[in-house]
Amino acid sequence: MTSRRSVLALAGTAAVGALAGCTGGGSSSPDGHTVTAAKPDGDGSATPGELRWLLTHGDGALDVRGMRVDGDDIDVTFASDASDLTAFLQEIGKVLNGYARYVRSGGTATRLVGHVADRARTDYEGGGKRGQADRFHVKREWAQKFNDGALSKREYLQKAINTRAYVRTVAAGNATSTTSATTASTSGNATSGDA
Repeated sequence: MTSRRSVLALAGTAAVGALAGCTGGGSSSPDGHTVTAAKPDGDGSATPGELRWLLTHGDGALDVRGMRVDGDDIDVTFASDASDLTAFLQEIGKVLNGYARYVRSGGTATRLVGHVADRARTDYEGGGKRGQADRFHVKREWAQKFNDGALSKREYLQKAINTRAYVRTVAAGNATSTTSATTASTSGNATSGDA
């Protein structure tokens, strides 16, 4: 069994790898609009379409299944190939890296919510009782601090890890309902109050 300390140490190690080369719970409402990828044009005002392009074509491209803008939020759904915690943290790091670049390039969304599709349904080493998280989010202010050097790669990743949520289906008689549980770590400089 992996201790909390060793999981966080693993998270820190994965953070460095996941954000290497960085240059820089919510769901969509029916009123949100779908985003299609658009190659960045470098005009200083990044769009959600350019962010989608970064995530699908940039370094360590992800299998983005969908992206929507809902008010000031961007919801991105990606398929996870992770077979262990380190690989999953690297996927989160790729999303954070893309969002930080989007913010640095003038993107205005105040929060990105990552939704994990095709997630590992079984527990893996360090994944916790519920296995891989269903979603997480990152705030614009965190990305700005990361871009300015006020947050390290590890601290930036930890803030997003603190927001991870698990959604599971619970059978209630003949009806099925969805419940959510959020797990937050209070280690290091990031606390559950940041989420």
